[in-house]
Amino acid sequence: MAYTTAGLTNGGVTTHYRFSYDTALGGNGGVEPARTNAVIAACEADYNLMHGWFGGGVNLSNLTVQVTTQSNGASWNGGTGGATILLKAQGASYSKNPIYLRYLLIAEVVEIFMLGQNIGWFQSGNEGSKGEGLSRFLSGQFLSQHNALGLGIDASYAVADLWLNSARQDFVNNAPDDNGYDATNGCTTLFIYYLFSQLGYSISQIVGAGASTLAGVYQNLTGNSADPFPLFKATLDLWFPSTTSSAVPGPNFDDPWPLAEDAFTGVWRSGTDAYYLWVNADESHFTSKWSTLAAENLRLTDIEVTNVNGQNLFSGIWEGGTDGYYLWMDADTPHFQAKWAQLAQQNLRLVSLSHYDGLWAGAWRSGTDGYYLWQDADQSHFIAKWSQLAGQNLRLVDFDVYTVNGQELWAGVWREGNDGYYLWVGADWAHFTAKWAQLASENLRLVAVRNYNGLWAGAWRSGSDAYYFWANVSEGNFLAKWSQLQGQNLRLIDLEVTALAGAAGGSTGGATDTSAAAGAAEAGVYTSEMTGRDAMTGFGPGPQAGSRATGHGASGIGGGADTATHPHAVEGVGGGPEHVQALAAAPATAALAAGGPGVGFGGGSHAGEPVTVAVTRSSVAGRDPRPGKGGAA
Repeated sequence: MAYTTAGLTNGGVTTHYRFSYDTALGGNGGVEPARTNAVIAACEADYNLMHGWFGGGVNLSNLTVQVTTQSNGASWNGGTGGATILLKAQGASYSKNPIYLRYLLIAEVVEIFMLGQNIGWFQSGNEGSKGEGLSRFLSGQFLSQHNALGLGIDASYAVADLWLNSARQDFVNNAPDDNGYDATNGCTTLFIYYLFSQLGYSISQIVGAGASTLAGVYQNLTGNSADPFPLFKATLDLWFPSTTSSAVPGPNFDDPWPLAEDAFTGVWRSGTDAYYLWVNADESHFTSKWSTLAAENLRLTDIEVTNVNGQNLFSGIWEGGTDGYYLWMDADTPHFQAKWAQLAQQNLRLVSLSHYDGLWAGAWRSGTDGYYLWQDADQSHFIAKWSQLAGQNLRLVDFDVYTVNGQELWAGVWREGNDGYYLWVGADWAHFTAKWAQLASENLRLVAVRNYNGLWAGAWRSGSDAYYFWANVSEGNFLAKWSQLQGQNLRLIDLEVTALAGAAGGSTGGATDTSAAAGAAEAGVYTSEMTGRDAMTGFGPGPQAGSRATGHGASGIGGGADTATHPHAVEGVGGGPEHVQALAAAPATAALAAGGPGVGFGGGSHAGEPVTVAVTRSSVAGRDPRPGKGGAA
């Protein structure tokens, strides 16, 4: 093995480098010296790029670069005042491309910069797991900045899948002396991309925040002392649930971010009507979409507001209709109740509500039946109210569970009905799905579900139609399932979107467990398409003839005629004549998604005289999505 500078520009010498190549690579038909000359032409610009990443305070010199006949990587030894770098670039489909050598050179030289920087990235005798992750991140950024993703280099050197398809150990709080091609550095590389693409920190900010662990880097960047690993892992677990076949799709195979930090759960029943789904939109785009769809005779039937990292994200389900409708948002409890009472007198019935940051949003549709609204109750009094109203032929159609000042509170919407019904609360996942399957066999269909503090609650009503339940999955997984089921004439009727623990803000609990809200530095980092997303592009019936209601508005007392004759609705036991019938031959598709465990099973005792638990009020009066109107023909 002999090295030569034959044919190299200026004898292979630049301001910071001395290049040579193995003589076996030259000669007739050889890749050298042309390939190395292309590297020489760009190497000082690449050096300046790295120098800037490290803040301009670290200088390197006397870097000897030898282009070898070996393959699959590079190595170096030495220090900031002199080092020898071996480029092992043969044997790949892209080996003749000079950008591959530049990529390898950058991956090694940034490690020498880490050594000179001396703030934690470099550990003991080598870069270790933290520095290896940073090296892979920075060389990947070089490829991205030079439009070189897709050449195959990134796919060959990606390590993210190695960690995703492993036990997913914590190498954020732990920093082993490991610089190999393995799961350890899959974790560190993924986490540095998390800081960059999910949380929005710049390359220079990340490089300048070195610490003894990546958790320390996170704390230096955010000022947040909370452990970042649980949310990081929970988000990847949500989007990449398999630990044997997960694959980051690219174009950067080490960077799956940004990913929504909320879990989706849905309830489906048979239907052939028009439908629409709009998820994770900011408020202004949500109300704009609501107006657009109203004009196309699509009516909002379910609204969900989720606070993720300090930002309220709105999601909704629409179905075909020409009846009256209304949307009221950002109201404190007194103003929401006042609007509810006003709209009730105009034959508009609340069909869905959502609590967020001490405020309420609700969707109304035309109706002349009995109705009831009950808010801010603890669980025992909510169950007692449910039992009382069941005896008056009022059926729970939607509910929410939320936390205010550390206290778990419940709110519910009732409509008139004399069918079978059931309520099951405080269940872990296994017991909830077992109850769901049992009730399905008794012709009771889930109509509303909530996931709160690791537990599950659901409301059922009679039905013998087809049904489906899909829970605790990523947005992408959920939308794919939604698209699949619509082709089977299954319509989404209830949606639950829960922020992952650590991402929850406001008064919303985490999807996996309770946890402190993320620091202010993380707020609003998930900004991919925050204008909302159609679940299926291009769907929606064209404008149809038909009247739309004049907008009108309600509260913690019921209204409408009570026509009750069935006083059987104790907690955990269904009521009504239908729920004991044998299962009809319905096309039931009862697949379940995997979910996390809770801490109990369904059940509970009744309290005495029902009360309403006080909550902090705001002075916000609420807003119509359009001034003064819910829509008029």
